[in-house]
Amino acid sequence: MPKVSFSHVPRVKLSDRRGIGFLISDDGRFDAVTKFNSLRDNKARWVRSIMDHWVDGHDRPPWWFHGFDEEEFKACFVFKWDEHRAGQRLYGFKCHPKPQSDKGFLLCVLVFHDQKTDKVDYGILREINNLRRDLQVIEAVGVQYKEFRGTYKWPH
Repeated sequence: MPKVSFSHVPRVKLSDRRGIGFLISDDGRFDAVTKFNSLRDNKARWVRSIMDHWVDGHDRPPWWFHGFDEEEFKACFVFKWDEHRAGQRLYGFKCHPKPQSDKGFLLCVLVFHDQKTDKVDYGILREINNLRRDLQVIEAVGVQYKEFRGTYKWPH
């Protein structure tokens, strides 16, 4: 079984209310971090600024990031931008990793990259839902957020 770890996005804000990081698998399955690390300087700055905007507590504009309305996918989240006329997406999930000390703190854990098509890929969202419940994933996030282990709470 591949090793899974969690790391905050480098050079993106970490506030007292929100944070963003990557789920990393040593077999390369989780490709959000790979895509992010491959961005050229200007595009990387732009994507970081979008992430900083969300960390600052903004939930709009929806063309930069958004959640999903369907009940099944309420915890899923996506950051969006265009690159070479193609829509790029980093998909992940939101969680509350400090359920005792700071119930309001919200963490976005990015997992997969995909290019935008005409339709939402619900297969990716279902896979993210499975991962957010996976004990290995919970342990990986729990290395930096000790309270996350065993007391996982989903955002609503």
